[in-house]
Amino acid sequence: MAHRTPPPLPVDLDPFVWRLLPRDIFERIMERLPFEDIIRLRGVCKAWNRVILSMRSGPFNPKPKQILLCSPSGGGLNLVSCNLQDNIREEWTPIHLDRLLGPTGGLCLVAAGIGLLCFCTRNAGRLIVFNPISKACKRLPPAIVSNGVNPQTIFKNLHCPRGQNPHAFFKDYSQESTSKLDVPDLTGNIMVTLITYRQAGDFRVVVAGKEDANQTLQVYDSATAAWRMVRHESIKARLRFECEMVSCDDSLHFIEDDDGRESGAWHVITYHMGDNTCYEVTPPLQSLVTREHQHDQHFQTTQRPQLLVIHGRLWLIVEGFLNCSICFWELDDAGISWRLVKEISRDLYYGTMAVLHKCVALQGAIYLRVFDVLDDGSVQLVMLVHDLSSNTWSFLNDPEGLDGKYFLYHSFVFEPSLNAMA
Repeated sequence: MAHRTPPPLPVDLDPFVWRLLPRDIFERIMERLPFEDIIRLRGVCKAWNRVILSMRSGPFNPKPKQILLCSPSGGGLNLVSCNLQDNIREEWTPIHLDRLLGPTGGLCLVAAGIGLLCFCTRNAGRLIVFNPISKACKRLPPAIVSNGVNPQTIFKNLHCPRGQNPHAFFKDYSQESTSKLDVPDLTGNIMVTLITYRQAGDFRVVVAGKEDANQTLQVYDSATAAWRMVRHESIKARLRFECEMVSCDDSLHFIEDDDGRESGAWHVITYHMGDNTCYEVTPPLQSLVTREHQHDQHFQTTQRPQLLVIHGRLWLIVEGFLNCSICFWELDDAGISWRLVKEISRDLYYGTMAVLHKCVALQGAIYLRVFDVLDDGSVQLVMLVHDLSSNTWSFLNDPEGLDGKYFLYHSFVFEPSLNAMA
C-alpha cells in the first residue's frame, strides 16, 4: 500500500506558524473584543470557557476592569458600556442585557456593584439581582410593610436616576413617555444601593423609600435571604431624596442640606449598618457658603456637593466659590477630617462660567459633566475625563445613539465578577 502524504495544514492550524507568533497572541485578541462578545464566547464550549477564564488579563483576571453603564434618555435596558481607561479599547461598545436576561418584562436598571446588577420591574415593583457573567438571577421577596406604607406602592413611584453609580432615583414612566425624560417629581420615591462583598460573594440591597410623611429604610441581606427594617429614626428623618446615597465598606453616606439652618450649611451623614449608628461629618470650612453670600454672583452655584468612592475612600467634590475652582476632598480613616487632594481651576473650561453638574469615578479616573455658559449666553454641555494617576485631561465623546443631554445622568459603575451570588 502506497504511503499517503497528508494534506498541508491550514494556516490557522500549522504549528510552525503558531511558533512564529507571540505567546500571548490569544489574550491580545481577546482584549480587543467587546465585553458582550467575551460573554458570548464563554458559551461556545467548555474548552473555550476554560481558556477565557484562565486568561492572565482581560475582564476577569487578575483585576477586573470597571465598566460604565449609561442608560439613554428613556431608561430601561438599552444600555451602553464603556471603559475609556483601557488603553486598547478606547471606544463605546453596546451591551444588550435583554439578550442575557431573556424577556425583560419592562425592567429598569437601578443599581450596580461588584459582579451584580439590580433591576426593578416597572409593573410589580419587585427587585431582581442579576450576574451577567454567570447568569445567576435572584428575584427578591417583597419588602417589609411599615408605618402603614406599602413598599410595593413606593416601588411603583419610580423616579429617573439622579445619584452616582451604583445609586439611582427613578421614575414610573408610562409606555407613552419612555422616550423622553421628565423633570422628577420628588413626592414618593426610593433610592436603591447595591453592596457586594468580594470575598464571600454575598450582597445587600438597601432601599430608602418615602411616601407622604412616612419614610422607610430597609436592607435585604443575601446571607439571611430576608429584609430587615432599619430602626434608627435619626437616619430616616435626615434622608433627603433629592440627593444621592453612596456606600463604602459597610456604611452609607449622604449629604444633608437642611434649608432650615440659619447658615444654610450642609453636612455629610454616615450610617454604619453593622452597629446601627449614625453620625455627622462636618465638611471642610473652605467649602461652606453662608446665607449672606448666597445672593452674591461670585458665590452662587446650582449644585450641591457630590460624594464619590475612589479606591475605597470617600471623596467630596465641591465647587470652590472663593477661587472659582472644583475641589476634591478625601475623608481620613477615622472619618473625622478632610484632606484636599486636588483643586481644578475653572479656567480649564473655555467659557465664562462653568458649573459642575455630575461626577462619576471609574477605574482611577473622574468623569465630569459640566455646563459651560459661553460669552453669548448659550450653554454648552462638556464631558471631561481626568486621570488621577497621570493628572491628564481628555474630552469624552457621546456614544452613538445616546442623547448627550442625559449622558452620565443615568450612570452605574459595574465590575464583572464570577463569584458574586455564586
